[in-house]
Amino acid sequence: DFDRVFNDLKDKFHLPVVALNYPLGRESNLRGTIDVLAEKAFEESGKTRTATEIPADVSTRIEELRQSLTETAVECDDGLMEQYLEGGEFSVEQINDLLHRSILCGCSVPVMCGSATKQIGAVAFMEAFARYAASPVELPVMAKNNAGETFSIEPKADGPFVGRVFRTLSD
Repeated sequence: DFDRVFNDLKDKFHLPVVALNYPLGRESNLRGTIDVLAEKAFEESGKTRTATEIPADVSTRIEELRQSLTETAVECDDGLMEQYLEGGEFSVEQINDLLHRSILCGCSVPVMCGSATKQIGAVAFMEAFARYAASPVELPVMAKNNAGETFSIEPKADGPFVGRVFRTLSD
């Protein structure tokens, strides 16, 4: 139940969470995701991702989540927040840029949904990760040597490979 988990995250952890996508279907009937910002739905099956209509029964919820996402993203810039409050409109690309900055500074925490067993949401997750995650140029890369000393690594195109490893675990 995406809405229950999403609300629990906000209530229990007091995090400024924003939904980047929303489930298209529920539980065993999950068949895809809805991109909240772009307001586009995608049915997914294996490697196939097909655009489809947003169901009428969730369109209001998508609008609410998009408004919340926009408000959270513009909060990182006082001038843009003032513009937003005066009724200003922002393009999807502007909101993407603001959301990226908002995530970097810890002003928002992105939440996504999907199903690994049905291969639903993986493409959206990878696209969001590429768009919103910090590049080595944006945040300092810290490492430890064999003696346990912490040092900073300057990212260079011709320098040694540096990467972050992420792992998932299902228990």
